[in-house]
Amino acid sequence: MTTIRTLSVLYLCAAAAAFTFGCSDDEGGGQAGSGGMGGSGGAGGTGGMAGMGGAAGMGGAAGMGGAAGMGGAAGMGGMAGMGGAGGAGSCVAPALPNLTINGDFETGDTCGWEFFPNDGTFAATMAQANGGLWSGNLVASVPADGGPTSFPVIKQANIGIGTVQPNSTATISFDLFGSVSGAGGVFFAEFFSELTGGGTSSTVILGGGPLFPDGTWTTHTFTTPTGNDVSGGVTLQLKADCGANPGCTVDSYIDNVSVTFP
Repeated sequence: MTTIRTLSVLYLCAAAAAFTFGCSDDEGGGQAGSGGMGGSGGAGGTGGMAGMGGAAGMGGAAGMGGAAGMGGAAGMGGMAGMGGAGGAGSCVAPALPNLTINGDFETGDTCGWEFFPNDGTFAATMAQANGGLWSGNLVASVPADGGPTSFPVIKQANIGIGTVQPNSTATISFDLFGSVSGAGGVFFAEFFSELTGGGTSSTVILGGGPLFPDGTWTTHTFTTPTGNDVSGGVTLQLKADCGANPGCTVDSYIDNVSVTFP
């Protein structure tokens, strides 16, 4: 069972007192069975919107998660945990050396991606693409007259188990397009070295702070070392975040996502 990490929340809480970002230690609504309240003011989960016809979650109760997709295993259309939903079950094995699954969304769905709605949306779309036909559209939005915090998260979780080595150098790349309107909207990319059974040996905000999608496709490439224990693989987490700022929308398109090692 995977969780949504909190490094970007700590960044926002320290750096953005002028805006209303969520500052909970748990962005995803509590781990399975914990019954914990969700981060940024959201109750655990959000009803677990399913990818491509998967069954929806169970009322957004913490730990009950959205049963995902079309029979795929966890991480590839299976149960995503904490109110999240997996994608459809049309995944294929990653094209090594790239460890991501469906990083270009050319399956036409969100297969391979874990999704934690948190009052946002995520879908494969043909509205924009940077090569190929498809991209992923991750949207955070708060109505102008106010509403719940919106901070949807997608993850390539626990990839490279048994392949990634500790203290090695990862290269993470993705293309980003979109827009930010209203006050307080940001986009974060985070990278975690995972331990077997939970926890991390390393957490990194890629680029050192928030990113801001705009109307030009931009390729973001980062290199970072892994931690001294990667027994649980590595995780790439992408988040659009409006916090609770009225009138904020982060409309982000993501394409050509890769995680590689020399």
